[in-house]
Amino acid sequence: MNITGNTLLITGGGTGIGRALAEALHARGNRVIVTGRREAPLRAVAAANPGMAWGTLDMAGSSPVRGFAGQGAVREQAEVLAI
Repeated sequence: MNITGNTLLITGGGTGIGRALAEALHARGNRVIVTGRREAPLRAVAAANPGMAWGTLDMAGSSPVRGFAGQGAVREQAEVLAI
């Protein structure tokens, strides 16, 4: 896998290891979409990293995942999913 030029969906990307991973991969030229349950941390990470997209997503069931796939944040197929 190339480390640059990918579209990546990272769950838990608003805080901790998920945020660090999202920021590092975004800095390497990837299109990153961060997701999580809490909107405020997701907004903060996206604001700190121009061009990064975000969306709320609770991975507790399949219905929320299907609903998220239809949201505007995901406009192209993600090549990598980091959970």
